[in-house]
Formats: sequence, C-alpha cells, structure tokens
Amino acid sequence: MLFRGNEYEISETVEKAWEDIEEWQCREEAKVEVVKKTTTEKPDRKWLPPAPTWLKCNTDGSWEKETDQGGAGWITRDHTGSLLWAGAKKMVGMGSALDSEAEALKWAICTMNGFRYKRVIFETDSLVLQKMIRGEEEVWPRMRPIIQDIQSVLSRQSEYVVEYYPRSGNKVADRIAKETAAFTSIVPKLYSIVPVWLNPCMEAEKLL
Repeated sequence: MLFRGNEYEISETVEKAWEDIEEWQCREEAKVEVVKKTTTEKPDRKWLPPAPTWLKCNTDGSWEKETDQGGAGWITRDHTGSLLWAGAKKMVGMGSALDSEAEALKWAICTMNGFRYKRVIFETDSLVLQKMIRGEEEVWPRMRPIIQDIQSVLSRQSEYVVEYYPRSGNKVADRIAKETAAFTSIVPKLYSIVPVWLNPCMEAEKLL
C-alpha cells in the first residue's frame, strides 16, 4: 500500500508472487545461457548484407536499470548496405533489457509491415528473445503480450524471418538505441537518410 498506493486481494498477491518467481527463474536461466554464448561464440562476426531480393533489418534495445528508461533502435538496409529506413525512440517504464529488445523488434516489424515491405530478415542480438518468439523457450509472464503481437504479424507475413546474430554484427542498431538517451522526447524518429551522429558507425561497418 505504501509502495504503490494500491490494495490487492490475497489471491491477486499470490498470483503475482508466482509470476515473479517464474520470471526470476527465466532470468537466471537466461544468465546461464548468456555465459555459455559468450564463451563459445567467435567475437569477430560482422554484419553481412542480405541476398539481392531481400532486406535486412537489425534491431536493438538499451536499458538503464536505475531509471527504467530504455531506447529502441533499428535499421533496414538492402543488399548493397544502403539505408532504407532507421528508427529510434526513447521509452519509459521498461522493466528489463529484454523489454527494450522486444519493443525495438516489434516496432521494426510493424513499421516494415506498414510500409508493405516483403522478404525481410530481422536480426536481434538477443538469443532469449528469438527463442521466445519461436516457442523454443518459455515466455516470461510480463512478456506475453508483446511476444504475441510479434508472432501475430509474423504469422501473416510468411517471408518475415527473425534471426539471432551476435552483438559484434549489430553495432549500428546498438548505436541508434544508445543515442536515444540524449533524446528529450519520447516521440519516435524515423530516418530515410543517415543522420550525422550515425554516419561514423555506418562508414566503419562498410570498411569491415
């Protein structure tokens, strides 16, 4: 009552406690998986362009534990590595880094679908998120609505693919997500040309 100003029934409190336990267990399992992943992956995997008839959209999320603020960033490029669209937005009320990752992916998928792009590969550096979407890992209770939204769009777009790719090949999307910390508004931003602050990162990736 003192913490939130809300009063709950006993049954609601018990149900919430079990949901928190389930989410905590999932997080602990995710930590173990991250440790395994970082010790077995090659650190030098770079971004690769898609086939000529496909587009590739890289997504990433940032999160500040102290403020629960997050950032969503994504970038869609063609087979030449040229920018088609990029998106960046500041978010509030993010409960975890995975929340931000999922919001970024959802926004990117919905935007590409709204623009009527076909044959898009969406790359995320969150292996846990990819597995939840594919039904290979149990979905955290608080993540169910957004995972269902993502799955709903994917079910209607047979040529949309969500793949996992390590952070070393997702640097541009990561840069976009982190830039949102400097935003003074939560209004989403869409870019059809490379913004000045992103250009060095884009050029560095082209050289690689």
